[in-house]
Amino acid sequence: MQVDDARELLGFSSDSHPTPSQIKAAYRRKAWESHPDRFPAHEKSHAESKFKSISEAYSCLQADLLILIGLTRIFQFCLRNLFEGFGEASVAPTCCAGPQKGK
Repeated sequence: MQVDDARELLGFSSDSHPTPSQIKAAYRRKAWESHPDRFPAHEKSHAESKFKSISEAYSCLQADLLILIGLTRIFQFCLRNLFEGFGEASVAPTCCAGPQKGK
């Protein structure tokens, strides 16, 4: 399942970026609405397929979030290691510090 399809299935627009708590709330609402136990016997098969697709959409978005979190942590680690050898001067703001005394 594509991420855009999963977002739309859970009620988000395809260009939105929902937070993990928003995804979880949307999943719970949609899962409750389409749970097979809430429907009569003749509608259970349709409800089961819809419930499975909603669960798949939730899994897809969760995996996408985990990848994003992992990439963010890798990026932070690389930046930290890149600037570690330069000391405090590497992270001190220099462009906007204004005139310095004694110079």
